[in-house]
Amino acid sequence: MIINQKSNYCPLSFRQLIFYVAFLGAHPDKDGTTFRTFAPAASRITVIGEFNDWQEWELNKTYDGNFWECYARGAKPGMMYKYRIYRQDGSCVEHCDPYGFGMELRPAFASIIRDLSHYKFKDSKWMQKRSVCKDKPLNIYELHFGSFKKPSKKADDWYTYVEMIDILIPYLKENDYNYIEIMPLSEHPCDESWGYQNTGFFSPTARYGTAEELMKFIDACHKNDIGVIMDFVPVHFVRDDFSLSYFDGTPLYEYEKAVDADSQWGTANFNLWREEVRSFLMSAASFWIDKYHVDGLRMDAISNVIHWHGNKDLGENEGALHFIKRMNYNLVIFREGFFSLQRKEMYRFVVTWILYSSPGHRVLGEMMSGRVINGLRSYYRKRERMPCLLLK
Repeated sequence: MIINQKSNYCPLSFRQLIFYVAFLGAHPDKDGTTFRTFAPAASRITVIGEFNDWQEWELNKTYDGNFWECYARGAKPGMMYKYRIYRQDGSCVEHCDPYGFGMELRPAFASIIRDLSHYKFKDSKWMQKRSVCKDKPLNIYELHFGSFKKPSKKADDWYTYVEMIDILIPYLKENDYNYIEIMPLSEHPCDESWGYQNTGFFSPTARYGTAEELMKFIDACHKNDIGVIMDFVPVHFVRDDFSLSYFDGTPLYEYEKAVDADSQWGTANFNLWREEVRSFLMSAASFWIDKYHVDGLRMDAISNVIHWHGNKDLGENEGALHFIKRMNYNLVIFREGFFSLQRKEMYRFVVTWILYSSPGHRVLGEMMSGRVINGLRSYYRKRERMPCLLLK
């Protein structure tokens, strides 16, 4: 049974309401799940899933006509679902949920209803004492979760988030690492991309287990005084039909012109001038920090934010620059001890610690590295009071 209802929740504009994760996506309660999505140009949207034998149930337009929603009684956490987006030309494309909190393992692409409130973190001591290490050494170990160590030589055989607790944490402690930087854990269709070409910006990859298992892993790291930084990709996304690409039949998340939208990786560049896209990415970044207790985000491919296609000769991308500055401000200002790392170009890191105060702010410290190992060591030998950033 399905109940179509008009929401009592009226969202503000995307510019006013930065973090949309509480409104869009699939939100379960004791009787069912509310589905909401943003698709201004769609002519019709239905939801199909395990709860309705994959039959189409209608979403209704709500608020200003750009949002769609329905309440599906009987739709429970753990059940899969997809949206069918009908375009103005009459064609229909099945999509995963842009704001979905879980996805099935590739090559399948259904979203999964998740209730993220069940797991209770036990890391309050860590959260209260964590810092950006401006007065003590910072030793970061960078890894790809699926290839640090494998159960066998099979390409698709991985240790789970929970299994990695007893495998990775002892190694980190033995070698005096106090932070790890994990290559993107958000869902992605291609193993070879190492997670840098995303589909599920709110979904931890199913390769290594469930959302709750990832929470347990991060909780265990914090229990052992190890912070967790995750790579985050705010620049581009995959072009698979089920992804964000032409989500409502129009370039909703990407640039309209191909010359701007087409990236050098064969992916689509986010249109970082649009408030809807900015809200999507700022929501995703905030989501990983608040729901999973991630201690920092390392922004990937920032040279492609600063300049069009990362090419200085094409000039600065002013809209994208405004976005990344605004996102950093909102991520750091309310979170004590949170890292925001910007990767400007290959083998270069810029790390900035910022303490914000009202009405202004001041920068506590900034450092730039050269080549990862030798450059960093040489740089910090001359600055003994600055933290040490080492990557392997």
